[in-house]
Amino acid sequence: MLALILRFALFAACCVVAWGGVACAEGKHFDTKGAGANSCAEYAKAYRSNPTQTDIMFGSWAQGYISGINAAMEDAYFGVRNFDETLRFLRKYCNDHPLANVQDAAMELLKSLPRLTRKDDASAPR
Repeated sequence: MLALILRFALFAACCVVAWGGVACAEGKHFDTKGAGANSCAEYAKAYRSNPTQTDIMFGSWAQGYISGINAAMEDAYFGVRNFDETLRFLRKYCNDHPLANVQDAAMELLKSLPRLTRKDDASAPR
């Protein structure tokens, strides 16, 4: 029973973070921290001045964001892209949507990933 309560608490916390966000183009107000709180325009500006550091910061944030959502899911998870594919996705999304924020890009990346069931892949992380 305690394990079930802890899983629910972890899931609820991840939902708050995952669907929390920041104020975005649609007028929603949320509380995202870290690189995901930046606008795509800010991401592009940072990338122009220091591509390597920007890639590390924003790519790591996006993969951590998806990993947190995966950790909260009990019977399924989203497959992940390698780091270079993640970066390409973020750059393209933000280039196409400069008024969006990086969390929006991460959510779109998440939607593009295959949803897998844990029983289909016994080696999936728990």
